[in-house]
Amino acid sequence: MKDSLQRRDFYEDEIDLYELFMVLKKRKLYFLVFTLTFLIGGVLYCVFSPDIYRSSALVALPSVELHGGESKEIVDFSTTKSIVDLVNGMLEKGEYVKLSEELELPVETVRSLNSIEVTSAQRRGGKRVFVMKIDGRDKAVLPDILNSLIGYLNTNPFISRQIEGQRRILKLQLKELSRELPELEKEASLIKGRILSSQVKVVGFDPTSIDKNIIELREKKLNLEYTLSAGIHGYEVIYSAVTGRPVKPNRTLVLAVSLITGIFTGIFAAFFAEWLENARRRFSGAQQQ
Repeated sequence: MKDSLQRRDFYEDEIDLYELFMVLKKRKLYFLVFTLTFLIGGVLYCVFSPDIYRSSALVALPSVELHGGESKEIVDFSTTKSIVDLVNGMLEKGEYVKLSEELELPVETVRSLNSIEVTSAQRRGGKRVFVMKIDGRDKAVLPDILNSLIGYLNTNPFISRQIEGQRRILKLQLKELSRELPELEKEASLIKGRILSSQVKVVGFDPTSIDKNIIELREKKLNLEYTLSAGIHGYEVIYSAVTGRPVKPNRTLVLAVSLITGIFTGIFAAFFAEWLENARRRFSGAQQQ
């Protein structure tokens, strides 16, 4: 008796796939309507959404070259991102005329721009670099937009002050070194002359140490002169490329998601309609009793 009751409870709890299939067959209109609605919506989105292309560039932060091939960044990545966010803000607000003046680009070129993104600050070849991604509807003008953005960053008042400030510091160091070096060379020449003329051996004094200091100062001066002439860099594009195919929209993914969403929504609607009808029947029967 007990085994019989357990088997009956098991069968009552078991999901009847045939019954579920019959519900879907009965409510197939719900299933078809929702599936087709979502699928048609996905097709319309794919048809009317413009193709978006992408220009990806590896850009070096403003830096000053140091001895040994290393470099020190003048502007950090967070500052760069803040400036790019301002450009994106103007783009989102539709301030195309203002942005075209800032970037020195035609208004139509700015209108084709979709978004700008900067990510992944890291070191490469001794320099701190980041990735800049520019999305737009016209891939032919993406290189021009990239060049204009780099020029905009380099002419930003804050960035210009930072670069010029670093240049002034190096000029002061070079000026001080240019004053000290002749004095040290003159002093070294006098000391050597006195030692040689008196033929006196000075205990604990090595004349070559003065020559070593002079050589080191001359090398430091040459490094400073090089840095001032070619070692201070603003934003530089190391590498850039434009995608041959659109990156957005992913039409295959959109259609797949639309179809799957429509199927599951249609199934849910069919079972919900069946449940609602059964609930009404039970409620009507209860009232009649």
